[in-house]
Amino acid sequence: MSSCSDIPTLSARPHLSSSKAEEWGEQKGGIRLVVTDIDGCLGESEGVPFDLDVLRQIAGWNLRARSGEAVPAITLCSGRPAPYVDAMLQVIGGYLPAVYENGAGLYFPQQHRFAWHPALPADAADILWRARQRIEAAVVQAGIGYFQPGKERALTLLAAPGRTLADVDRACEQALQEQGLPLVVHASLSTVGIWLKDSDKGAGLEWLAAETGIPLQQMAGVGDAEADLRFLRLCGFSAAPANAEESVKAGVDYVSRYEYGRGLLDIIEHILK
Repeated sequence: MSSCSDIPTLSARPHLSSSKAEEWGEQKGGIRLVVTDIDGCLGESEGVPFDLDVLRQIAGWNLRARSGEAVPAITLCSGRPAPYVDAMLQVIGGYLPAVYENGAGLYFPQQHRFAWHPALPADAADILWRARQRIEAAVVQAGIGYFQPGKERALTLLAAPGRTLADVDRACEQALQEQGLPLVVHASLSTVGIWLKDSDKGAGLEWLAAETGIPLQQMAGVGDAEADLRFLRLCGFSAAPANAEESVKAGVDYVSRYEYGRGLLDIIEHILK
C-alpha cells in the first residue's frame, strides 16, 4: 500500500515558461485544454456504469498536465448540476474550472467555488421558479415527465414510463408558451433541457477561456449532442465519439470510430499525435 509520502505534491496550477509553452504548442498542435461533455462522451447516460479504465486514464493525463508535462488538461462542459460536476472532476483529477448547468455556472476546483455566469439576468432564479411551477402542473402532475433534481439555473426533465422525450418536449413547449419567459426548450438524446436564452455551453466556454486565460483556439471540444455544437464551434479543434448525433458528426473536425469513453480516449490520442 502506498503511503501519503508517495503522492506527489503539486502546485495549484502549472506555470510554464514562455519557451516551454511555445515548445508545448509546437509539439501538440497548440491544444492546451480538452473540454468534454459528460453524458455520451466521458460515459454513456443515466443509470449506466462508467468505464473505470477510461476514468483512470483521463485522471492520469490530468496528473501529467498538472505536473507541467506537455499534454493537455481535461475538464468538463456539462448540463449536469454543480455537485455532479464537482464529483466527476474529482474522479478525473480535474484542476481547471468546469462548466455546469449548460453554461449557467462555472466550478473552480482549486478554491472549491461555484459561480453563476455574470451575464445571467438578476431575476434568473425567479424566471426558473415560475417555469418550474408551470411545468410541475402541466407536465409532471400529468404523468408526462419528471424533473432531474439538483439544478438551480436550468431545468431538466426525463420521460415518465410509457412516455417519450417528444411527449415531454411538446408538453413543456405548450406549458411555457403563454408565459413569455426568456427560455429555450431543447430535447437531447436522453432528456429535455430548459435554460435561459443566451445561457448555453458556448457562453460557458467563453467564460472558461476568460477565467483560465486559455484562448478558445487552444481548446479542443468533445461532444455528442446537437446542443454541444454551441461550444464545439468555438473551439480550435472539435471532435465527437462514434455514438454522436449525425448533425454533430457533420460539424466537427474529427469523429472517432469508438463510442463514449473509449471514443474520448481515442480523440485525446489523436490530439497528441
